[in-house]
Amino acid sequence: MLMSNFPYFIMLALGFGAVIFIHELGHFLAAKAVGIRVDQFAIGFGNAALAYRKGLGIRVGTTTPEYEKKLAAGVAPDSMSETEYRLNWFPLGGYVKMFGQEDLVATEASNDPRSYMAKPVWARMLVISMGVIFNIITAFIMFVACFMHGMEYPAPRIGAVKPQSAAAIAPQINNQDPNAPVGLQPGDLVTTLDGNPVRRFADLQMAAAMSKPGDHLVVEVQRAGELLTFQLEPQKNSVVGFMEIGVAPSQSIQLPKRMTDDELENLRDAMSDYAAIDGQIERGMVLSSFNNVAVTSRIELENLIRNIGDDPTVDLGFSSPDQNDDHASLTTTANPQLVQSVIDDTYVLEHLLGLIPAIQVSDITPGGGAESADVQAGDLIAQVDKVHWPAFERLGFILAELLDQGKREVSFVLLRGEEQINTTIKLDRKGMIGIRMSKAFDHVVVAQRSIPWSAEMNDSVTMDQLDSSSNLANALDDSTVSTENTSVHTLEKQWSGGAIAPAFPQGSSIVKVNDKEILDWRDLRTSLLHATNPNEPFSDVALTVALNIPDCPAEIINWRIPQAEVKALHDLKWQLPIAGVFDFELTEIKASNPLEAIDLGLNETMSMLTTTYLTIDRVARGSVDAKNLKGPVGIVQIGTQVSRMGFFQLLMFLAIISVNLAVLNFLPIPILDGGQFVFLMIEKIKGSPVAPAIQDLATIAGLVMIGGLFLFVTFNDIVGLF
Repeated sequence: MLMSNFPYFIMLALGFGAVIFIHELGHFLAAKAVGIRVDQFAIGFGNAALAYRKGLGIRVGTTTPEYEKKLAAGVAPDSMSETEYRLNWFPLGGYVKMFGQEDLVATEASNDPRSYMAKPVWARMLVISMGVIFNIITAFIMFVACFMHGMEYPAPRIGAVKPQSAAAIAPQINNQDPNAPVGLQPGDLVTTLDGNPVRRFADLQMAAAMSKPGDHLVVEVQRAGELLTFQLEPQKNSVVGFMEIGVAPSQSIQLPKRMTDDELENLRDAMSDYAAIDGQIERGMVLSSFNNVAVTSRIELENLIRNIGDDPTVDLGFSSPDQNDDHASLTTTANPQLVQSVIDDTYVLEHLLGLIPAIQVSDITPGGGAESADVQAGDLIAQVDKVHWPAFERLGFILAELLDQGKREVSFVLLRGEEQINTTIKLDRKGMIGIRMSKAFDHVVVAQRSIPWSAEMNDSVTMDQLDSSSNLANALDDSTVSTENTSVHTLEKQWSGGAIAPAFPQGSSIVKVNDKEILDWRDLRTSLLHATNPNEPFSDVALTVALNIPDCPAEIINWRIPQAEVKALHDLKWQLPIAGVFDFELTEIKASNPLEAIDLGLNETMSMLTTTYLTIDRVARGSVDAKNLKGPVGIVQIGTQVSRMGFFQLLMFLAIISVNLAVLNFLPIPILDGGQFVFLMIEKIKGSPVAPAIQDLATIAGLVMIGGLFLFVTFNDIVGLF
């Protein structure tokens, strides 16, 4: 993997070096233009690795001693350049060293007319600011080139809406109908945001992320040919660390076109976990048929999925978009769509009227912690540390908490058929265990504990409700997977009836709905549909449950389900287990002529400048967590991935880096260009330079600030790698 990334790393390094070079070139040309002598033009910091001076040529190390020796020997100064061009050993940043200007310590102005300090304030302001100006101009040119070529982005269409999020509860405005639908919906095409046209999904995400607490966004969407306007109030997501409205972009019916060989192989492995494949899956393939019905759009696919019926077996056909002979067919089994509830505003838990599927091991990741443990594909996860039958969505948080507690090895209890397996799995630095997992829809095992859900709860549940939903479940917290000495009579009394799902002991299995035998969650969903009537106030269902209690016979539990929950059940459809393999629905932003490209480039440059400044402000305010800031290591990691996507994707990335470099360099912090500019403004106002001692103290403070920030972001980057 390291060697395969090396060419892309080199591309990124050259591009990043070009951005730094252009910044320093701005300083250099401005200094030359106002008559300042430039002693060094350097890329990087530290000692010189290579240096070039006209009249001396290329040298390993600096040319300065040789240059000074020749001058002392009487060699004509005109035969050698006064400027040394050098590449230093630490290639982060760069500088232009001008005669009469020390980088860190203010000095008295030289009497030499070509000294930096001998020049008027306006000339020095020009020199200081030209690096930033060159970076902005360069970014603009890069953006123009990218939009002339054309860039693909996720389209501004809503693919999913998080329950109880800002998007889900957003009221319509300019609509007096009390029955007007509330909230954005999957399929909505966002047309404007605060009155401005929306070209890509990222525009919506960025507007939410850059908002302040209490801010509102006015979003216009197109739905079924009608324009609707909503007002949304973004909320901070504590997991990702910034403001969001709770939407995800729409997917297409095409597999990703840009994948490495490893990524393609992982995709094939993931698809083979859920489907029997005939033929070879290739990059960019398009889903062309669904149960022998032609498919041409995501909307058509969603409609076909909704109308699967009682038989969830699905045949899918894939073909190459360029009409060659590449094709593949898959046979898979659709999974039941589940209700989504938000737990503590942290994660979305999926369930069927409060019943939660167990977790099943799909595959073992090579090199992961599970590879050396007793884990096999098909195992059910019955216990993690002290948590019995965790929900799929909660497992990642459990492992992260254990990692935060300093645990690097976690005990697992697995069920392999009728056999209970006790094993230990090592956590990596990210809290990963090297297992690809899925919901165990092939086993009707109720995991964790049934949640206290009803349709009137607006799909929102707290962790306290989740953890206290059953006295029986609480009593099982300190037990083993199977619990002894539990009164069956007490269980039956606790579970009879109720507006919410009955609270089974964790790991119990539903074997019948009324008289219909249940083999898996698909059977459970279909049988519950046939056993309930959404037009009646209540529906009574008899569940036969194999309790997770040794030597305990199956019990019949009477479950009275209110009409609202029955309607919610009947609204649920099917979902494809391979739905996540499809690429986003993409839209291309491409200029039709150079003038349009210039307009797009200018707007993108201004937008990036504004976003960068807003990011700094939002971090200071706390609406964006500092953990989201990237340092050199993070930039290299992301940049290497972007380089794989193509030249223009890398060019766009470098343009963004160029804008960020311009903004950060012009912050009013001593040692940065912005801090030097502030000193020059003070000098212009008071008529004399800032006292050297004050400049020295300010410079030291700036060094400490920048050094501390560098260490912070670098630490975050390194932690994120492992």
